[in-house]
Amino acid sequence: MPTAETAVTIEENASAYLFDSLKVSEARLVFRNDSTGNLTYIRFSRDSAQAVEFVSELNVYHPTISPDGKWVAFGTSPEPVGTYSEVYVQELGPESSTRVSLGGPAAIPRWRIINGDTVLIYVTSAGVNRKDDFWKEQSTYMVSFKDGAFGMPQKILEGNYHGGISDDMRLAVTGAHFLRVHTKIQGEERDTIWYDSSQICNVSLSTDGSLRTIFLDLGAERGRIFSGEDYLAHHRILVADSVGNLIGSIPSPEPYSFDQPEWVFGSDFLLTAMKTSDVHETVLLVDIRDSSVHSLVSGSDLWHPDVWLQP
Repeated sequence: MPTAETAVTIEENASAYLFDSLKVSEARLVFRNDSTGNLTYIRFSRDSAQAVEFVSELNVYHPTISPDGKWVAFGTSPEPVGTYSEVYVQELGPESSTRVSLGGPAAIPRWRIINGDTVLIYVTSAGVNRKDDFWKEQSTYMVSFKDGAFGMPQKILEGNYHGGISDDMRLAVTGAHFLRVHTKIQGEERDTIWYDSSQICNVSLSTDGSLRTIFLDLGAERGRIFSGEDYLAHHRILVADSVGNLIGSIPSPEPYSFDQPEWVFGSDFLLTAMKTSDVHETVLLVDIRDSSVHSLVSGSDLWHPDVWLQP
């Protein structure tokens, strides 16, 4: 598939931070170029990094890199838009040509490794979950992916839990509008709403087994009380434990607000786009242990980033 150069600046110290401080052996970054709707791919090496944009007729949203770093899955409609969406998986590489379609309706795919198998979790709609009648019409599915091919999709939950599902299936989360949660404890399954039914978005469940959930809010009372200060919409990444208690609040560096934060697969790091007004200007790696931030790339249309780090 054709490629093109994309207007993005790779930060001077990004490779040094990744390879020297974090001790990774390889790093790959993807994001949506919002001005074109295309997928941008950056492969970092110790001495350099190159950005490649895959020119396509598809509109790319929420790209996510597979656990082995070889593939990227994405949908064609974003949260919280409920329009028809399909899911694709594309091979990662500067000359990659392999792309397979799962079809639809399918949105916001997430990779997991369950019982040793690589799978994608996806939902039938990325629309808002505020109204129960719409919510109950949606479903969450799982499909295996091996050797560039999909298995048979299977329905695993009622409702569009596109924020993530734990490996043991005992916790599933989703957002926009509510922080809806599905729990399975001692065989009892329950659907509940956390965070006092306040409006939230960009929910992401950790993949390291800790069952931590991150999300953004609009400066809700509960978040202000926990953080000890007032803040504006998307100016804090909030962290909840496995039962919904707030355990962390990460402030955004001035003059930015957070957008689309995601857990880095199997780690204590988050990746997030940062914006001023409606312009997404940089992508930050956030160390949740000390709230330190490290810029990887900058530009003007950096949406829905995801990073793969090889220890």
